[in-house]
Amino acid sequence: MGIENAILVGLSRQVALSRQMDIVANNIANMNTVGFRAEQVMFREFLVDTKEGDSISYVQDYGVAMDVSDGPLQSTTNPLDVAVSGKGYLVVQTQDGEKYTRNGHLRLDDQGRLVTMDGNPLLDVENKEIEFADPTVSVDIARDGTITAADGETFRLQLVGFDNEQDLEKAEGGLYETDQAPFEIEDPQILQGMLESSNVNSITEMTRMIAVQRAYEAMQQMVKSDHDIQRDAIGRLGQVT
Repeated sequence: MGIENAILVGLSRQVALSRQMDIVANNIANMNTVGFRAEQVMFREFLVDTKEGDSISYVQDYGVAMDVSDGPLQSTTNPLDVAVSGKGYLVVQTQDGEKYTRNGHLRLDDQGRLVTMDGNPLLDVENKEIEFADPTVSVDIARDGTITAADGETFRLQLVGFDNEQDLEKAEGGLYETDQAPFEIEDPQILQGMLESSNVNSITEMTRMIAVQRAYEAMQQMVKSDHDIQRDAIGRLGQVT
């Protein structure tokens, strides 16, 4: 493999490492975000045929994998906070259609609707907004998602799953969106007065950040060395001429 090709291979590796650093930095930034799920870049080999009939192996990031494991549960003093244990996402109605979340930090708005902190209404199993007649009413939330108000009103939170969680795409406000058809979770496990913390492992992510930084510096040194060799060869060729 020629020096020029070696430089290109090194640059492709640096681009991939830069992408990986962005993902690691985002994980670290969201260590305290409720319901956040860590991500990791996926890499693969990308072969390019040369004029000499050989193949040059480049590195390419082709996607991001989401860690779908549960985050630690945190107890709160808010009876409207809910944590989803195991599989499932709460369904949220937004201006752009239905979206999904693991963030159960909820509240009642002035209309008595159960909403996220951003004001997006939660949907029940009938795909309707959950709205109480009294915006100040106290509620009890059972493990199956049934919400019973002090005045007797009842609703049931909609909890859905997907055949492939990796196809979920992040949307604004910590929500997820997808073209997949959701299915109802048969045995929902919803915990009142709890929140699911981020599943980011701070030690793992900091270690990964250091490793990525060192790998990037090593590739930078290799590219510089190859560039110096090429420049020296050109200089010698000029002297011979």
